[in-house]
Amino acid sequence: MNAKTILIADDDEDIVTSLSKRCKHMGLKVTSAQTAYDALMSIRTTLPDVVCLDINMPAGDGLSICQMLMSDQDSLNLPVIILTGNKDVVTLRRIRELNAPYVPKGGDVWGELEPLLRSILKMPASLPEPEIAELPKRHAVRTSPAVVFNVAETSFFPQLESD
Repeated sequence: MNAKTILIADDDEDIVTSLSKRCKHMGLKVTSAQTAYDALMSIRTTLPDVVCLDINMPAGDGLSICQMLMSDQDSLNLPVIILTGNKDVVTLRRIRELNAPYVPKGGDVWGELEPLLRSILKMPASLPEPEIAELPKRHAVRTSPAVVFNVAETSFFPQLESD
């Protein structure tokens, strides 16, 4: 049986390294990209099972990539998880319009990302956690309340304030 593949697209090397180790522990094959262009080329050549995509990257915008994937027949059903530190209402609304799950950077990124991956990839409950260093302190500050994911109802979106 072939391992499922995840593309982690983020320009922050520390995040890519940490998430890669954890995804490999889950049994996933990991590829990575540090620019939006490289992410798009990797998706086109390898078509991973899931993409974890940062919004603000060199050479492009992760949300634009997500929108391009949705308009292409070959990648229309490719699951994309948005991983970003950007929490402004316009960005959150755009994420919701794209119908993409959202994991905010800061705090327990893996604690929110892992259940999403397991649900999307239809994987069993988690194995014991490996000894892996946490994300650097600069990512550990949460400026907004935690986003709650209800995997059973696939409600992965933060509540947006009314206009």
